[in-house]
Amino acid sequence: MTSHTVFGDKVRIYRRAQSSLWQCSTYSEGREWRVSTKTDSLALAKEFVEDWYLPGQKPGGSVKAGKNLCRRGQAVLSGICAAHQWRA
Repeated sequence: MTSHTVFGDKVRIYRRAQSSLWQCSTYSEGREWRVSTKTDSLALAKEFVEDWYLPGQKPGGSVKAGKNLCRRGQAVLSGICAAHQWRA
């Protein structure tokens, strides 16, 4: 598995052996939160992670998790796809 970390190791971007798509994950509020970036480009995956992780960051460095984090993943993906004229 190929893996990269960003934001001081708070978020991991990884690609599973049998997949061409990048995934990302973070640990917050006692559980791991994962979402697919739905892209095979590491640069676009990092762009996705910036928009997915940073807006929900609490003072002190933890992430506001829950449904908002999951919804934000879908919104970010839609925005990236629209910017690059792709389908989500």
